[in-house]
Amino acid sequence: MILIPALVSILVSAADPFPVPAKLDSSRVRRLLATVATDSVMPRTSDWTFVGPVGDSAVLLADGTEWMRLPWGMVRDLASEDAPASAAATRPPGELLMDWGAPPAGGRIWLAMDNARGARSTSLLEWSANVAYRHAIGRYLSVGGGVSWEQFLFSPDVARLTRDSSLPSGVGVLASVCGPFVCGELARRVSPVEQESWLQPDLDSLLQPQAEGKRFWVAGRSSSYDPAWERRLVVHAGAFAYRAGWCPELWEGPFQSVGFWDLPAGALRFGFGMDWTPDRAAVRGELSIAPISRTFRSSGSDGFRLEFVPLDFSLAFRGIGEFQLAFRTGLRFPDPFSNHPSRTSR
Repeated sequence: MILIPALVSILVSAADPFPVPAKLDSSRVRRLLATVATDSVMPRTSDWTFVGPVGDSAVLLADGTEWMRLPWGMVRDLASEDAPASAAATRPPGELLMDWGAPPAGGRIWLAMDNARGARSTSLLEWSANVAYRHAIGRYLSVGGGVSWEQFLFSPDVARLTRDSSLPSGVGVLASVCGPFVCGELARRVSPVEQESWLQPDLDSLLQPQAEGKRFWVAGRSSSYDPAWERRLVVHAGAFAYRAGWCPELWEGPFQSVGFWDLPAGALRFGFGMDWTPDRAAVRGELSIAPISRTFRSSGSDGFRLEFVPLDFSLAFRGIGEFQLAFRTGLRFPDPFSNHPSRTSR
């Protein structure tokens, strides 16, 4: 039943794909916020607007900047009757399209756990933490980087091929450049057995001759392993995302994924899609608790919004005994040094 509001929202957005802010009566907004936001300093503005419904919520904006999210029923009754027409007249379609495909910007701090098992292979268990930040340069470009740390508790034994077991821990780095609808990324992979390896059957034996589906992972070809560089292409449009990664030192061909992510469903978020290699694929589902948002303001400032994601759960499934579980939690925030619309980095 939780998914019904999200499905209704998707159908509404299909008919009107570019929702526009609608103006609110400022005196009525202040009376409402006095009861629901008693711990916040009220901004000194009469420019109150909202966007919605987003699931069963409405996004309340002060001077065009998100202030907080409220149940849709609360905000709907505050809207001015002539607001939709006047708001639509001020937003040309090209500008609305650019907002939809705005380059991601802002920062994130994630703590994650991945547990996976391929067909007839040893399980893979990994803890990781990463910090990343993207800065928006104008409306059409963002650049960023990040640092990650990985700790493998156990993984397939590739010692007989690499003359060393997979690295128990390591530090990776990430660099990215994003434009409208597309990003290019460069990531340092620190282990010969990474998260994607669960799609490789018999990874811990790498028996010869290799059968169907066993040619994807190639890290064992060399007698030693040095950290490898993965090149990624990300295409995004709203909730839709397509990713492809190339790392010849680890695998043949691209590792790809596609899906719709971070879709609203009341107090939850969900997503669905699939991952695949040149000859194996798995479906993926995602469910998370909606971010808890808090805006910090000081006199004369626009405010700084911080979002806490309590729990994000992801399951990729191929067959009995072939799956990947992932849990993560963390913080994310918009780019504090830019006034241009952007998508918060996931």
